Amino acid sequence: MVEASTRTKNRFEAILEQHEDLRDVVAAMKGFLDQPRPEPGQRGSHTWANRLAGDLLDLHDKVYRHFREEERSGFLEEMETKHPPALRDIQMLRNEHDRILCDLRELLVASVLYSEGKRPESPRLRRWTLSILDRIAQHEYDETELFQKLQYLNLGVGD
Repeated sequence: MVEASTRTKNRFEAILEQHEDLRDVVAAMKGFLDQPRPEPGQRGSHTWANRLAGDLLDLHDKVYRHFREEERSGFLEEMETKHPPALRDIQMLRNEHDRILCDLRELLVASVLYSEGKRPESPRLRRWTLSILDRIAQHEYDETELFQKLQYLNLGVGD
């Protein structure tokens, strides 16, 4: 019993670390997007576009790996089993995974086209990126809050 509890705690801590890492990546990308972007055709424009595409690719990789680990590690199922009243909330968060990844891939394609000079409307790309970054941040915040609440409930069970 103690071994299963330790595994859950270790998975929980690993997921929280990933959430923190994702928050840092999102904050760094927002900082980059806050900087003025050179107009297409001006010096630095291509570098800016390439960096955005590269950052989005790295973000997609981190988000994909994180979501799949949450789904395949057994952690989500364990939380559902231990906390049936939270089943709907956990499933709702799990269902967001594929939608976020799909939207992130569409944005990634648009950013690559932009970096190749086949650009979408520039303000749209920045707003779109910020919107997805906000969604990822909110998703991770919601998961962290829920998982922490469930962990605290677990701690109280043995009292």
